[in-house]
Amino acid sequence: MRGQQAAGNLPVYVKIVFVPRRCKVTLSHCADQVALPLSIYRISPDDIIVYDGAQSYEQDQDYTLDLSNGQSNLVPRATLAGNTVHVQVTEYFPGYQCSINNMDWSPAVMFDATTPFPDVRTNYFPIEITVDGWFPVVDELGSPLGIQIQPVSGNIYYEALLRIEVAPSSSFGVTGTLEVEFDRPGYYNGLRLSPFVNMPVILTRIRV
Repeated sequence: MRGQQAAGNLPVYVKIVFVPRRCKVTLSHCADQVALPLSIYRISPDDIIVYDGAQSYEQDQDYTLDLSNGQSNLVPRATLAGNTVHVQVTEYFPGYQCSINNMDWSPAVMFDATTPFPDVRTNYFPIEITVDGWFPVVDELGSPLGIQIQPVSGNIYYEALLRIEVAPSSSFGVTGTLEVEFDRPGYYNGLRLSPFVNMPVILTRIRV
């Protein structure tokens, strides 16, 4: 993490998720019963298309899938031996969503600076990714908060929920006055205030 949130020490929640996206993989020089990796992440076995310049190929007839022990491999059979084929596959790629209340979440952004959104045909909120691979932390509407996140541990394999806070500025915030009037005289020994906003609230003075 890096950056400084302009809104003080308001906590921000970042949820690591896996987003399905369609991608194309080219497998060269296929060999009979030699497994070839399709993705380092989990894939969907239901909508795989294998083809070359002449024809398409059928699952369980021309190839099989090896999804055991976290693998995502295509295993050619004799009909694919020596061929170069293209594979259209849906992989679950790691991304993240942000929220300031842990209930309403921004659209998912994938940790891929080239194609950060799963569907290139859909318009998403604008996002600024730096050239060195830092992704902005936003609120649930997609507005940047001044903090950036970058995965540095290699590949991401597990979902997670992060809570991020930064040190506030001493001059942060606005001061308001709350006046309470009672309808009739009486003895009162307590007053409870329950703010319903997400911003941190500090009671600085009580005057009676």
